[in-house]
Amino acid sequence: MSRMPKSFRNSFKSHLGLFVLDYDTGITDVSADLLKILGLNRSDILGFSWGDNIHPGDADRVKELFAQRHEISTPSTSLRLRGADGEWIPVHIQLSENSNGGGLIGIVEDLRDQNNAAMWRDRFERIIALTSDFVGVTDTAGGFVYLNIAARDALGIGAHEDVGKTQSMDFFDEASQERMYSSIAAEMLANGHWSGDLTLKSRDGKLIPVSQASAVHYNEQGEIAYYASISRDMTEKKVLEESLLHAAMHDVLTGLPNRQLFAEVLASAAARSDRSGRSIGVVFFDLDRFKVVNDSLGHAAGDKLLIEIGKRISSAVRPGDTVARIGGDEFTVLLEDLPALGAFEVVAAVTSRVTEMLNLPLLSAAGEVFLETSAGIAIRGANSHMTPEALVRDADLAMYNAKYRGGGAVVHFDEELRERVHRKYLVETGLHRALADDELVVMYQPMIELSSGQITGVEALVRWRTPDGKLLYPSDFLAVAEESDLIIGIGKMVLDKTLAQAKRWEETPLFVSVNVAERELLFPGFVRLVAESLARHNVDPTRLLLEISERALIDEFDAQSDVLHSLRSMGVRVAIDDFGTGYSSLAHLRGLPIDVVKLDMAFVKGIVNSREDRSVVAAVMMLTRALGLEVVAEGVETTEQAWILAELGSRSAQGFLYTKAVSAEEISDLLTQFNPVAFPTRTANGALFVG
Repeated sequence: MSRMPKSFRNSFKSHLGLFVLDYDTGITDVSADLLKILGLNRSDILGFSWGDNIHPGDADRVKELFAQRHEISTPSTSLRLRGADGEWIPVHIQLSENSNGGGLIGIVEDLRDQNNAAMWRDRFERIIALTSDFVGVTDTAGGFVYLNIAARDALGIGAHEDVGKTQSMDFFDEASQERMYSSIAAEMLANGHWSGDLTLKSRDGKLIPVSQASAVHYNEQGEIAYYASISRDMTEKKVLEESLLHAAMHDVLTGLPNRQLFAEVLASAAARSDRSGRSIGVVFFDLDRFKVVNDSLGHAAGDKLLIEIGKRISSAVRPGDTVARIGGDEFTVLLEDLPALGAFEVVAAVTSRVTEMLNLPLLSAAGEVFLETSAGIAIRGANSHMTPEALVRDADLAMYNAKYRGGGAVVHFDEELRERVHRKYLVETGLHRALADDELVVMYQPMIELSSGQITGVEALVRWRTPDGKLLYPSDFLAVAEESDLIIGIGKMVLDKTLAQAKRWEETPLFVSVNVAERELLFPGFVRLVAESLARHNVDPTRLLLEISERALIDEFDAQSDVLHSLRSMGVRVAIDDFGTGYSSLAHLRGLPIDVVKLDMAFVKGIVNSREDRSVVAAVMMLTRALGLEVVAEGVETTEQAWILAELGSRSAQGFLYTKAVSAEEISDLLTQFNPVAFPTRTANGALFVG
């Protein structure tokens, strides 16, 4: 029996096995690796004939193999051998004559790994063929070796075209080619791989943004064999990103840049300005009383008007100017490349064109709509220390100053305005402290019944006694408070102190009157605040008169009406203050729960010498009597004014003829001095005189 040398047996790898076959006695020796391949013990195979372990379906192939041993020195074939538990194992057999004669030596190669590899190779080829990602292999010279179907279709390479004749670099745009040469190739050689964004270019010139991952593959000698890349088409993602970016940076309604994009464009413009030595300007536009339009026509109609307004502004500015809608009815315009001298004139001319366009009637389903626009201008010179944010702030402040003047104006931000803004800041800061430290005091001005000279009520007027002893009047600080929520705190304080004093005057016939700002009236908890204060001081609601300016009632008619009806249901009375200074009429306001009309002092002042003013007052008196309203004339300073007012039908008056605003203690003293006689006047030295 012939056995293989041990050294020969051990020289084979584990996927190769060896057996010795004797023509007479069958298998005489097997290698350990063959036993491992078949999963058998030595006793399971020694002495058996070759045919006992071959799949019946491979019998003809085995006969042919044995027949070939006389013609071919090492015949071979593939067949299946029986392994453990009857498993048929695919193998490759190679035979050679045993040098000892009388038999054969067979080399057996396990094909299971190769078959699996072929199976998976086929599966991967199918997957790669079907994937929408672009898969490519290039040689060391950059020529394509392989491209899957998706890559061929995207790049315009035919399905049957030889990709070996194409160069990969021809299918990148110039920027990507430059990156390939300058950095990507070096990174791949250093790290063996690279990933990032590139742009492919098809044969028809179409640009395809891709996210690509590439790897270097080496052969057994450590040399670069080829490069493999997988690229994903990012076109849809880029479109979505651009769409989302556009939505994030543009106003949904008008399509104009929004506040965020405007800030970025402005920052870039400021940098260009510093380099070029040219100035830039910002104009802030605000539509006056646009809320009234929205409330009257509805928000859908208001939105259509805003779209048209955006178009009009864009048509009136210079080419290259940036128009943005930064919120509500506020628009901004950025003007670049302005001359160092004469920048304001250029900006003012553009602003004038815009306001002229916006002042033209706008068409709506309800008819023509007329609007006025307030505008604020701010200019930044080259190499200025002013930040873009400060430039916008200055234009915004200038616009608010224009609105404060009554609207429809254009204001240029300058140092004087800056100083006013600074003073406003100081006042606002001081008011915060004043509220906390109880520096605000309440004084009272009497309302006199003209027929008797009796004090029937008092108007509460706030004063600010500063730490240095100065007494500031409402004209010094109240406008600042009304632009912020400070007025809510001040109003609450005045109401609380006034009702506390009203309780102390409980035995007198006095009613107390408190002014209410528009912001207070719109404060969601205002009605509850009044009710709680009345309850806290146990004051009859009918003794409280709330004065609301005519302008406030016009601006927020519907909202104010609901609040006033709620107050009336509590028993609180309501007065229109400064009547005649707004744009309404008593007929317009007759639907509101109003008890008193306070005639503005501007009419009272001219009542003696102006026939026109006297006629207006007479008409107001006639209409108030028809509506069942009481009239209080403000700002009465002379006996002649008092006489005429009484003749025209005014029931009450207040003013310096009687007294300025005084403390609660002085009011108590005056109650004992006044006698029930008509028309008290003052002597030459200002003392009260009972006539």
